[in-house]
Parts: sequence; C-alpha cells; structure tokens
Amino acid sequence: MKKFALLLPLLTIALVSCGGDRVSDSPKESVKLSEKNYSTYVAINTSFAMPNAGYADIIYFSYFIGADYCKFVDCTITYKYVINSGSVESSEETVPLTLSGDGQANPYYARLNNRGYFFNIVITGASGTVQVYR
Repeated sequence: MKKFALLLPLLTIALVSCGGDRVSDSPKESVKLSEKNYSTYVAINTSFAMPNAGYADIIYFSYFIGADYCKFVDCTITYKYVINSGSVESSEETVPLTLSGDGQANPYYARLNNRGYFFNIVITGASGTVQVYR
C-alpha cells in the first residue's frame, strides 16, 4: 500500500500534464456564416453514381461537413447544381446544418444527353452563426 501511495502523486501529475492541447469551454470567436466565408467552416463532398450503365443517367450526392471545434447555430446553406458551361440546371434549395455543421443536399438526377458535361454544386447563400472553440 505504501508503494501505491508513493506512485499516486506521480500518476496525478502525469494525467494533469496530458491536457496540453485543450479546447476552450467558451467560443474564441463567433462568425456570421455567409456565401463568401462558408468554405472556411464547411467542406463539400460530392460523389456520383451511374445506376444504368447503358444510359447517361447520373445521380449526384453532396454532403456538407462542418469544421472541427466549431458549433453551428441556426446555420443553413443554399445551393444549386450548375453544368460546367455555366448554365443553371437545378433550382435553389436550402439545407439546415446540424450543430456540428453537417448536412446533406438532395440527390440531383441528371441526364447528360450526350453532352459530356459534368455538374458542380454551387453555393448561392449561407446564414447562421459559427462559434469557433479553438
């Protein structure tokens, strides 16, 4: 028991010193999310599938991924799909983001009709507050 009593202070010091890269309990800053700054706080991952190999049908899936150490308060992203030539191919839609900044766009179904173009998701608006904790 005496050996354990001698090791207890050393164990306590070791555990306390492990918290070197702590995250604050209160936000370091609060930022209004906008169309211009959204990419600082929200990443977009888009993938596609071709369900019918014999046809030029494509389904696009886009996901919004919030930055680590951020809290997203009442945040939304407004987007549309645009063909590479610049013409708009879909109507605008708005997606609410979770507190962690995650969200999912509605799948976009496209028929290429031998045009050979690909589509991009374009952010047309963003709103809400991002609280940054690190």
